[in-house]
Amino acid sequence: MTTAEAPYQREVVQVGGQPRKRGLFGGRNTFEVAGLAACAFVAVVVSLSVGSLDAILVALVVLFVAWLLFTPFRVFRGSSPAARIAAEMQWRRRVRRGLTTFVPGQPAVRPASRAGKAKATSTKRDVPDAVGTIYPTRLRVATGEEVLVLRHENPGQLTFSTVVLEVTPATHGLVSAMTEDTAYVNWGTFKAGLADDTSYVRSIQQIARVQPVSLSAHEAWLAERVPANTPQILIDSYRDLLNEMNFRSESHRTALVLRIPHTTRWDLFVREHYPNDGSNAHALAVVAEAQRVMLQAEASGLGRCRMMSEQEVAKAIRSCLDAHFSWDDPRPAQLQDCWASWETSRRHLTVHGAAGDWYLRTATLRGADLPSRPVAITWLRPLLSGVYPAVIRTIAVTEEITPAGAARAAATSAAAEDQAAIQLQKTVNDGSAAVQASASAQLLADLSPGSGHHRDGWALHVTVAAESLQQLRIACQRLDSVATNGLGAKWTWADASQDTAVVATLPLGRGLRTRARKIAGQ
Repeated sequence: MTTAEAPYQREVVQVGGQPRKRGLFGGRNTFEVAGLAACAFVAVVVSLSVGSLDAILVALVVLFVAWLLFTPFRVFRGSSPAARIAAEMQWRRRVRRGLTTFVPGQPAVRPASRAGKAKATSTKRDVPDAVGTIYPTRLRVATGEEVLVLRHENPGQLTFSTVVLEVTPATHGLVSAMTEDTAYVNWGTFKAGLADDTSYVRSIQQIARVQPVSLSAHEAWLAERVPANTPQILIDSYRDLLNEMNFRSESHRTALVLRIPHTTRWDLFVREHYPNDGSNAHALAVVAEAQRVMLQAEASGLGRCRMMSEQEVAKAIRSCLDAHFSWDDPRPAQLQDCWASWETSRRHLTVHGAAGDWYLRTATLRGADLPSRPVAITWLRPLLSGVYPAVIRTIAVTEEITPAGAARAAATSAAAEDQAAIQLQKTVNDGSAAVQASASAQLLADLSPGSGHHRDGWALHVTVAAESLQQLRIACQRLDSVATNGLGAKWTWADASQDTAVVATLPLGRGLRTRARKIAGQ
């Protein structure tokens, strides 16, 4: 008697299902909460100071208008009318001050300044404004290789350090569904280890750089080495093969950025283990932590990892901005000279590269646009290797890891609020409350004690590049098609902020507003 083997059931994960806003402020950001509070304060003062019926009616009108202005609506892609107006005013102000144009080593200049009378509106900018202030430290490890550690200091934000790892995946080519899922499960196990009390890494950024493979060497070989008496059918067949390769072949490079916030716990660790190393103490501690993470990654079966030097990080940044350069182009690069000048329009970024202009456009995925159903853990695979014809793109996923204890408390509160919202509904509705309640209940179940799961907040950005506006439009259409048909999601293009959004796809650990605080238990 023979028995048929049961078909393999792919692992699934819940990434969406949060279409509704929670809490007293209904998902409003700081600007919207402050505006609504200010209008409410004015309305209360007017009604109490005057005391007449007319004053009370005016106060009610003010409150209603404030609610309309500072409430996020789906028609505005999750933003409020006031926030959209403020964003438009900020964009026009940046254009007037020349801040949307970046020239390395030069200050911003008002576009309307006459020749010879340029009026600078900022100090000299060595890096784009969105990068902030970075302090590089170059160290030599025991193997003799150079390692770059970047210290990021920005007003109003917690200082943090980053180190970049180049990752060579353990699996290549065609693999079974089980093998592919195992690699993703190993990645989840690795991130769960970062949430441990012994880990100081609280945010990571995955960078995937995808470029079509250059076939110029094959074309040259065909022109120079093929004998003149070769049958034309063979030459045509080889050219057809090259065309098919050009349609589908891509070069993939992967980097992992470790971001360590300088919390009190981290400062105490550095002070205890590196008391006599002066200004290099934090950098030495970052390298030691990165080495520990590398051992953990290799033990989890993620492949070979190594820390990147300043020249390698600079080459990666240069390649992401100017696609004329490959990731490992032999021409040298340093942090001081890897930046290209650019000009920002509302819908794209024009980068003045070494061999011509490149046009870049960046998009992100919002939580409300994610599929509400559970998806396979290989959900992002079409974005990495399913864009045909090949499109030059940089994909960045920035993640903040929250230990299970803190995540469980937040998930319990969210699940209770979602269940209460369902019980309060007495009429027919669009079903969003039930979808959200199901997603929050699944999250709470995933975080149950002993499960080994932790919360992973994330943001995804993708930047596409093309040599002309027409090619850029086609590339964006291909990306939209992948999002709709492959991911079941929808992109939000970072229009009016393309120069700041592109920084989220550079190996600098940016792209997500983290919750790290100076005094934290974990």
